[in-house]
Amino acid sequence: MIRGLGFIRLEVSDLEQSLVFYRRGLRFAAGSLGEEAGHAAAAAASEEVADVADTAPRRKAALTAGTLRLILEEMPAGQTNGWLGQGVDLAIEVAGVDVYHDALVARGIQPTPPIDEAGQRSFRVRDPDGYQWRIQQSLD
Repeated sequence: MIRGLGFIRLEVSDLEQSLVFYRRGLRFAAGSLGEEAGHAAAAAASEEVADVADTAPRRKAALTAGTLRLILEEMPAGQTNGWLGQGVDLAIEVAGVDVYHDALVARGIQPTPPIDEAGQRSFRVRDPDGYQWRIQQSLD
């Protein structure tokens, strides 16, 4: 029996740029890569960024938001071929979609305007690699 989602792994072109978007923009928290990464956590700089592994050939970072675990894995230079983020639509539930939207705008992120459809109020935002996030709240 399935009990839930373990984690989501996204391949990214620039790990630092993605960490800025997810940590400072969407407000994900630093997470732990855990034993599956087989590494020792790297020390963060001046602020706790995330658990980052510099394992060859790809660097990884772990983030969390609520019960969601997000693993970012940096692709080697020249191997992204412009396809990152295409066809991926991720959704997260928030308690106040309009407040969250306004906070993103205040942080310099450009989401779509909120809309009401199918019993939900939602807006969309793309990360630096084009992954689309739908931020939503039930209207019930």
